[in-house]
Amino acid sequence: MKILFFAINEFDPMHGGVERVSCDLGNYFVKESQQVLYLSVFGKINSVAIYALPFSKKILSFQNKNFIRDFLEYQKIDLVINQSSFSLSASQLLLSASKSLNIPVISVFHSAPNCHNLHFDNHIKISKSYKKPLFKIFIPILKSYYNYIDHMTFKYVYDNSRCCSLLSKSYFDSFKKIIGEKTLPKLIAMHNPTGFKATDNCEKKNRVLCIGRLHNSKRVDKVISSWINILDRIEGDWELIIAGDGPEYERMVHDNKISSIKFVGKVNPLEYYKSSKIFCMASSYEGLPMTLIESIQFGVVPIVLNTFEAVHDVIDGSNGFIVENMSEFEDSLLMLINNPQLRFQMSLNAKESSSKFSIATIGQQWLQLFSNILAK
Repeated sequence: MKILFFAINEFDPMHGGVERVSCDLGNYFVKESQQVLYLSVFGKINSVAIYALPFSKKILSFQNKNFIRDFLEYQKIDLVINQSSFSLSASQLLLSASKSLNIPVISVFHSAPNCHNLHFDNHIKISKSYKKPLFKIFIPILKSYYNYIDHMTFKYVYDNSRCCSLLSKSYFDSFKKIIGEKTLPKLIAMHNPTGFKATDNCEKKNRVLCIGRLHNSKRVDKVISSWINILDRIEGDWELIIAGDGPEYERMVHDNKISSIKFVGKVNPLEYYKSSKIFCMASSYEGLPMTLIESIQFGVVPIVLNTFEAVHDVIDGSNGFIVENMSEFEDSLLMLINNPQLRFQMSLNAKESSSKFSIATIGQQWLQLFSNILAK
């Protein structure tokens, strides 16, 4: 079987979750004797299996349309995984070409279906401009526009794909609402896998870990504020590790010159999963974050704000905390830090619960899906 991954950005595992998932799954498929190629809108050709469109400035250009159809045909692609389902133009380019060649496409939505609305709501909360009376008039108009774009994109992608995969069944209702249909038989759910190999001999330190782009939607500043609020009640020497970069990086470093808070920038998180005991996430919205899945794999006990439905697919109460507000966040963090027995047991439970997200488990689910599609 010859499988093609298609996405907007270059397939660099350090770029983000979509790219890392694609590479992890691709590597697994190769180990299972499948052929895998990668094609991106932006990026560079850096191996025999990775390709990019010739004209990235205009996705729906005549050159790209010809290229992708010829590419699919020449490479004898059996099946395509569309990792750019939120982009109407990229999906139109791929789906029109694959449909003409009768090549099945699985389109994957790598966030909550209503993420654009959530992002807009978050932007309104922090933007001073939208608090002005004149701007308030345009908020409903802008929201209607975003809803219309999502409806057009989702409907086109759903109608022209063999099936559409969401990160969790908990997102089905939201997806159906956006499209305006009560039943969507081509809708499936597939969790993100973790490609890391966890070991039992990790040397844990008194570390609390927060990973994410330093952007207002990730609300890393909320985690920092919680840390400062409980600092004088922490027993022993602990440190908060902030891993990630972004537009807020310089300001956060400047504003938080506290010895127990360390900013390490954008790094491979593996060494921090191995050495940390607690994981914190206070994002305003998420899909199914890789960092959360990876943290439990290494027994890093998570404390996560209840801002996305799929968090309940990962945390069940025995392996971490789902909290409703920052006051509960602080209480849970302090309790975990000062209660080593509770932390140890939850760490064991976290490791055990991570098995359903292993690359072997999720990879086999994908291979079974491929077999079912190609058998029809």
